[in-house]
Amino acid sequence: ALRALYQLRKEFGQGWGHISVLHFLTDAGLAVKPDRHLVRSCRHLQLVPDMEMSDLPGEIDALVLVEAVRELTTALYSKEELPTRLRYVDKLLMAFSEFKLIDED
Repeated sequence: ALRALYQLRKEFGQGWGHISVLHFLTDAGLAVKPDRHLVRSCRHLQLVPDMEMSDLPGEIDALVLVEAVRELTTALYSKEELPTRLRYVDKLLMAFSEFKLIDED
């Protein structure tokens, strides 16, 4: 996954960081965008309990977050529904933080 992320960054060109590439893949139903709200919700729900997370995760931590949300989504829905449900779960997790439905501590 990391190799694919590097390749897409290279193909897309200057100005495309790992978060931007993951955002693009989110719109295609293949990833989630690990912005600060998603990070905060994942931290609160302990989806990646061993990871020290900042509001803007590095490339490897971002990919770990993507995989954690993919696993959560697959546990909640069928694999066939993953592309559409992944975006839905992503938006729910972002909303939990954005609308202060979880503690940020």
